[in-house]
Amino acid sequence: GELIIISGKAGSCKTTLARQILTHVCGVEKVKSALITLEMSEAQIAGQTLTDRSQTSYRKFMAGVANERDWAKLFKAKAEAEGWPLFITARARTPARLSAYVRKVVRRGARLIVLDYLQALQPDPAQARLNIEQQVSFASNTVRDLAVTLGVRFIVVCTESREGELRYSDAIRYDAWRWIQMVQPDENTEDNPVYLCTLKKNRFGVLPKNDKELYRVGDRLLSSAEWLEHTKTNKGRKE
Repeated sequence: GELIIISGKAGSCKTTLARQILTHVCGVEKVKSALITLEMSEAQIAGQTLTDRSQTSYRKFMAGVANERDWAKLFKAKAEAEGWPLFITARARTPARLSAYVRKVVRRGARLIVLDYLQALQPDPAQARLNIEQQVSFASNTVRDLAVTLGVRFIVVCTESREGELRYSDAIRYDAWRWIQMVQPDENTEDNPVYLCTLKKNRFGVLPKNDKELYRVGDRLLSSAEWLEHTKTNKGRKE
């Protein structure tokens, strides 16, 4: 088992990164996976996953400005995604329900579990009187124990404070095998939609010296090489 934390402040693309990893694992590698979302409905997350896969914009569809080409790409992605080995729920909202759901999907073969996001979990009745730090610590310990006992990989999205610290509990930092931090730097602009991806902790390996630059295009994150190719293609179309 392995527990991977992806953290960041609001707007840092932490959920985008987690969802893109999930899409690759279950959509390309065909590994049974599960997504537990606490911010959006199951329909919303399914829609965003399809727009990510089809390389279209979720916002364009919601605004009613998607063109015929966008719809064609979306329907093609939908046909492909219907065969994905993916479980989605928005109902596992307490540690107890989370544990029960994860055990169920693991019995059905799931090897990757993505939780978005840890601090949104509500306490079980037995933890209702604890303070928020204790509640989040309990939730983090629950996820860690599930990863270890069930032998599955967990990717858990976490929020950060304005100071860049993991919100509400240092237990998250200690429970994680790996901690990835997403940052929106000052140089991020509409023409340069860059985000910095930093490996802050790697329990069984060496930390890289440099941050990895990722570029947001629609609902996807591109590598530096992909971004360069994207800008060349778009420039050629404009000319």
